[in-house]
Amino acid sequence: MRAAIIAYETGATDSMTRAEKLEAIWSAMPFEFKGIAGDRNPDAFPADQHGRRAVLIDTGGQGRHLKALEDLSDAQIEELLAVSQMRRKPRS
Repeated sequence: MRAAIIAYETGATDSMTRAEKLEAIWSAMPFEFKGIAGDRNPDAFPADQHGRRAVLIDTGGQGRHLKALEDLSDAQIEELLAVSQMRRKPRS
């Protein structure tokens, strides 16, 4: 896991596994944009998905909605990693 942290902090996410990328997203995601499926709104997820980690994603013209972390597409993972890395960069 140490290698994944170094890869994330240096921006070398291409060397990370999918699981490591998901952990990096979860760690960097602000509290307000993540949660456990079913905890806040039981109707937002089917009962069999309750207890899974979920993040708020932007679906473009359709607004934002919760999606289980493990169900993110590769494109969504890359987008969320890029956003979280931009937040981490110091402003000059």
